[in-house]
Amino acid sequence: MSQPVPKLDLAPKLRRPLSLWNPLDYVRLLYWVFYFPQAIRWYVEAFARGETGFSNTQSWGKKLRWIQRDLTARLRLQGLILQIVMPITTCYVLGVMGISMDWFGTSLICIYMGFVGTIYEDEHEYEEEAGAIAQVICSRVAISTTLSVALGVFTAVGGVASIVAYGVAFVVNIDVATSVVIGTAIGAAIGTSFSTAVTAASVSTFTIAGVVAVCTAGLVAVCMASIVAVCAADVIDIDLVGIIAICAASILTFGVVTLHPGNWLWGICSGTPQFRQGQRLLPHITPVSLPSTAKQLSLWLQQDWQVGLKIANDLLKYTQQFIPVVQAVNSVLARTAPDSLIPHVASLSDTVWEQRTVKYASASLRGALKAEFINNLFILPRFIKRKLIWNVNPQLRLDSPARATAAGFWSLYCFNIRTAIEAFQVVEDFPHGKEMLLLATILNRAQISDLQQIATLNLPPTPHPPLLRPESWNAIAAIRRASEDIRVVCNAASRTARAFASNRALGDLNSILEAPDQLPKAERKLILSIARTWRDSLLKSVSEIGRIEILKPVQNPYVTGDPVEGSLFVGRDDILKQLEELWFMSDQLQSVVLYGHRRMGKTSLLRNVNDRLGSNTQLIYVNLLNLGEVTQGAGEVLLSICDEIAQATNHPAPSDTDLINLPYPTFRRYLQSLIQSPESKGLIIALDEFEKLEDLITAEKLSPDFLSYLRGLVQMSPKIAFAFAGLHTLEEMTEDYFSPFFASVIPIRLSFLDRASTRQLLANPSDDFPLDYAPDLYDEIFDLTAGQPYLVQLLGFQLVRRYNAQVFEQGRDRSHQFSIDDLTAITESSNLYDNGRYYFTGVWQQAAQSPLGQQDILKAIAHQGLSRDVLLQHFDPAQFDTAIEALRRHDVVHEVNQTWCIKVELFRRWVVKYAIENH
Repeated sequence: MSQPVPKLDLAPKLRRPLSLWNPLDYVRLLYWVFYFPQAIRWYVEAFARGETGFSNTQSWGKKLRWIQRDLTARLRLQGLILQIVMPITTCYVLGVMGISMDWFGTSLICIYMGFVGTIYEDEHEYEEEAGAIAQVICSRVAISTTLSVALGVFTAVGGVASIVAYGVAFVVNIDVATSVVIGTAIGAAIGTSFSTAVTAASVSTFTIAGVVAVCTAGLVAVCMASIVAVCAADVIDIDLVGIIAICAASILTFGVVTLHPGNWLWGICSGTPQFRQGQRLLPHITPVSLPSTAKQLSLWLQQDWQVGLKIANDLLKYTQQFIPVVQAVNSVLARTAPDSLIPHVASLSDTVWEQRTVKYASASLRGALKAEFINNLFILPRFIKRKLIWNVNPQLRLDSPARATAAGFWSLYCFNIRTAIEAFQVVEDFPHGKEMLLLATILNRAQISDLQQIATLNLPPTPHPPLLRPESWNAIAAIRRASEDIRVVCNAASRTARAFASNRALGDLNSILEAPDQLPKAERKLILSIARTWRDSLLKSVSEIGRIEILKPVQNPYVTGDPVEGSLFVGRDDILKQLEELWFMSDQLQSVVLYGHRRMGKTSLLRNVNDRLGSNTQLIYVNLLNLGEVTQGAGEVLLSICDEIAQATNHPAPSDTDLINLPYPTFRRYLQSLIQSPESKGLIIALDEFEKLEDLITAEKLSPDFLSYLRGLVQMSPKIAFAFAGLHTLEEMTEDYFSPFFASVIPIRLSFLDRASTRQLLANPSDDFPLDYAPDLYDEIFDLTAGQPYLVQLLGFQLVRRYNAQVFEQGRDRSHQFSIDDLTAITESSNLYDNGRYYFTGVWQQAAQSPLGQQDILKAIAHQGLSRDVLLQHFDPAQFDTAIEALRRHDVVHEVNQTWCIKVELFRRWVVKYAIENH
């Protein structure tokens, strides 16, 4: 039974941020620079990512406090301190040891070279901010520190070499001047070699060329040191023990700095039960392949691919064991079954930290390293380099399914779509092969920027699940929707249609750009590039739409008096859907009562519902306010209803005499003749301002049994229904003659518009509305009106009228977009309340009716909301509860956090100004 794949944890064991005042933290940072540079990137990611603001901080005192608080700035400051302190300390120690040198000037040179070494570093070239910060800190500290040590060693070795030179002069009989030149050259070679070895060991990225350079420099340093030691022994009488000590010290220094041989024990311990102890010995900067690393990793990948990838990822993030990881991955992929090959490479691409691992699962790593080594040989002419590099063939290979799959994912990552398509064609018959080929094909087609080309783009449909890359296909779906909306932007004649289509397209594209981490790594950059390119082209087009000139006054699409009809009617989709279910999708028509706050849009709804009923049902609208003074009782009311029915259906109405003398049977027979005719339809009789019937009954101009008669008509046929519209529910009609209706009709309440419907009403009042609103203006209008439809229309009407007056009467040059300043000017003007007086006085007069006390409550809470306990200090509890409930039911007040407030802000202002102050 095989052992489970262990968990590798190579991340730094640090549980707190570094401190500015702890000397040990500077030692830790110095250790990281030379032996664990990956830890600095980890530190930024774990503790200090995304903190900014130094340039925005004004005073130096605040800047210092900000540095204390901002961990990224603190880390940079600590690196700067090390960069300055280490050369000074090193040069001082060398001076104390007796090495003759200008240690102060030398330290300044080293500090300066640390800055020069990174002056051309562009942090934006790195994909990760953390990697950029780590690179700069490592480079500066390593260069300044290493250079100071190298100069000191050069000086020391140069002195020894001079002694050697004198000895050589006596042995080989050359002049002293020549021997000094030879000695100086030897010293320079040793110092330079040692400096190269130490500097190369501190760099966080290694190649074979780098390894060769380090090893060569180190061996040269060892050999030179040995020669110097032997020669010096003859001159200054050093015994054999001293020679061996010098050579051993040189070899030990070379090994510790460059290869970390003591940590090679990991290659032996990793396969043992003591792995958890052995893994701590794994070095972080050794580029040489450690023993059995590739073999052990291959076994883990075969045993559990996902867990093995996590181990490989840790090796890539926290060590330099890139070559063993590539060897292990290639070995396993070559033996992977076809059913699992593409998912394995996909998870490799999504998981692995170093994406070059995917590249060298296809391309030859040995050939690539040879090519890089050749390219770094400055002594060779360029044409020879090209020929040599061509011979080593570091290109992607498609000669096996594993290599082709890896080439496809790497090519997506590198924007080389044509190679990706060619690669996925090799594995098209493998599971998910067609999906990846289709994905690459779509991304290749979408790499365009011209809106006209985008508008004609025809993208293939998404393949059927299960999908390997569902996140990418979600992004493709958003791109496809954006393409369809861009087609509207390019071809629609209506500016409003173009504006809404562009907004939808921008929304889809921004949804991709705002969540980049949800996309797989391989195609992430490519999808984001397409979305960003389309968005930029669309924004340019949107700005051109906004520059359309308006040469004549804008026709005001907002309606403040008459009912809204046709294309001007916007919103109320929830109510219309409910009426469709009762009247269009049902075999039996249902009678309803539509009730709600004054000026809530009940009439507009009834006037527009016919467009949603189909050809087999017809609504007859009757406004009972047109009855006027009724003198002939029920016959006169039914006569008015018959006239509206006859006009709408072309079915002749009964004679006036019959309706006056025998109203009930005459009207019943008329309805029966309607539903029995060959072209009969379902008939809905809508009686608007239903309270008029209650007023007529109260005035004794209409018999109370009239409502019983209407109830009988409701039950007469499934093809006939009534729609009653008014301010009250039937329950609010306290007289007994309304009770028969309770079980016969369905109550539907019309309340305020929600925020989205308010925005739709304002932004799209007509098909070609040329003006626009500032983004925050929609919410401001909603807060003022609470979504009351009439007031929303009134504010829109006033805004358009203000625009026309400023541009075409006053000749002012202004934006086509309404702003908060426009709204403020309107709401502070008395014209708004004068034009809306029908609404404001209507609500106020309704509050004067039964139950008593409603107006007094409104006055009490107009300036600020009050709790029930406070209000009961001024009102009788029973009267208050009845009155406040009536106001709440009529959408005049609402309770927020146990405080009663007027619901509509504009009405509250009207109460303060006209009902309290003017009164």
